[in-house]
Amino acid sequence: MRSRDDVENLVAIVEREFGGPDILVLNTGRPPLPTRDVLEETDDDRWEQAYRTQLWAAILVARRVTPLLVRRGWGRVIAITSASVKQPMPNHGLSTIFRAGVTGLMKHIANEVASKGVTVNTVCPASIVTDSLERTYDLSERVKHIPVGRLGRPEELAATVTFLASEYAGFITGTSIHVEGGMVASLL
Repeated sequence: MRSRDDVENLVAIVEREFGGPDILVLNTGRPPLPTRDVLEETDDDRWEQAYRTQLWAAILVARRVTPLLVRRGWGRVIAITSASVKQPMPNHGLSTIFRAGVTGLMKHIANEVASKGVTVNTVCPASIVTDSLERTYDLSERVKHIPVGRLGRPEELAATVTFLASEYAGFITGTSIHVEGGMVASLL
């Protein structure tokens, strides 16, 4: 979704096949591996890749699809970011910086479209079991920092997104919901 042409093709298909979108879930790719501290990120290509994959892709899709939801008078926009936007994690600079940008983008859009029947929120996961997580990290070490004592299941993340996409979440907008087992050490 980093290509304007690809976004336009997707929108055309959704309009032709379904009459237009109702729900937009923005789930961008991860930053380049290996993860590093910010000051160790000296390769401009890695910064550009992380920006285009995480923030630019969200901008392209959200600014193209959200007006279609507004025109319909109902819709849901849900961006998947990361718990690191609330509590930065070591060696996750590229992820935190650009996902925080997505969080800011979603808050701005939420404020602009709230009165038009469209809600906009972010879901901020951490330590959800995926193939990538299992390949990249020592999971036994990671679990030590999660108060519930285990990794999250993809179904738990999906259930949060499903709720936000439903009519039951019509009074929730402009917020970030963390799905991370209590790992983020903050009150708000």
